[in-house]
Formats: sequence, C-alpha cells, structure tokens
Amino acid sequence: MDAADTACEDLHAFAMRWISRFEDWGYGQLFETMDFSDDCRALGFEMDCCQAFTEAFPDCFRDPVATERAIAGCDDVDLLGSALHSGWRYYNHWNDFGGFEPEERDWFGVVLRRLAELSA
Repeated sequence: MDAADTACEDLHAFAMRWISRFEDWGYGQLFETMDFSDDCRALGFEMDCCQAFTEAFPDCFRDPVATERAIAGCDDVDLLGSALHSGWRYYNHWNDFGGFEPEERDWFGVVLRRLAELSA
C-alpha cells in the first residue's frame, strides 16, 4: 500500500466517522468534542474562513441544498476539507448565537458525503 492509498483510506474513515456524528449527535454532543478540528488538521485541511469555498461556490456556505448541487462535480478534496474545517471554527469560535440551525448541520453532512464519495 502506498502513501496515496493510505491518505485515501484516512480521508474515507474521517468522512464516515463524522457523517454519522453529524446525523446522530445533538447540538451539545457536537460541541463537547474538539476532535473534528484535530481530524481536519491531521488530514492537512487549512482553516481559511471559507474563503476558497465561497469563491468557488458563492452563496452555498451553510446552505445544504445549494451546496449539494454545486459540489456534485467537485473533486477538490482540499477545498472541501478546508471548508469543513473553516465551518467548524465558525460555529465554535465566531458564531454570535452559538449553535447550529438544522440546515447548517446538514451542510456538514453534504460536504462529508462528497468526501466519502471521492475517497471510496
């Protein structure tokens, strides 16, 4: 097994682990763990305040329906991963009301499912 295969397996494990957490965990459980940010960093995902994502896909951040359509053909793992990392930081550090709306939590699932597809 080479480094590319290992990286792909690590990405897939990350996506599958967090898909289930975002779908199954409540708000409090999600915020009790900081593992998500650690996992993003371990995969090399940058935190860029979603700048690259919003430039590539205007008006999609936090909108799961628009994002699902927009990223269907996207194969840029780093762009998608960095959007996840930035989104997580937004909700944990910069969000004034301190929480996920249901569609915002769904946005994470959409991006994670695309990463799972790309790494399957």
